[in-house]
Amino acid sequence: MSAPYGRNWSYLWIGTTPTWQTVLLIVAFFIGVWGLFLLVIGILSRKHSWILPVFAIGLGAPRWCQMLWGTTFIGHSLPWADIGEGMTRIKTGLLVGKSLWLWLGVLDAIQGVGLGMLLLQVPPLPGFLDGADNRL
Repeated sequence: MSAPYGRNWSYLWIGTTPTWQTVLLIVAFFIGVWGLFLLVIGILSRKHSWILPVFAIGLGAPRWCQMLWGTTFIGHSLPWADIGEGMTRIKTGLLVGKSLWLWLGVLDAIQGVGLGMLLLQVPPLPGFLDGADNRL
């Protein structure tokens, strides 16, 4: 299982994009987008505490999509996102691919937090924690 995770994370650092651009994307997504999402969810959860768990369940499988995107080299070349023609072409396709990968990572983190909250908000079965022996 560790080999796909390693290849998935190596997708972020390979390619011809400079490291500083990748670090800027990481900061933008995992601090900016994640912080904005937490602000919105914090406001919405004042009325309904189940908003994050319900949203997390509705996301589907972002980690699966992220690993597919990172390990199959689908996102290495997005020629429709490049700007310009010929040798002067700006390779924005790599940045768009990495941005999508980071977006899926943010969705995966949101799903993990939401499912954890779901487990914390569901009360245990009666007699489960009181030490009573309820076997038949």
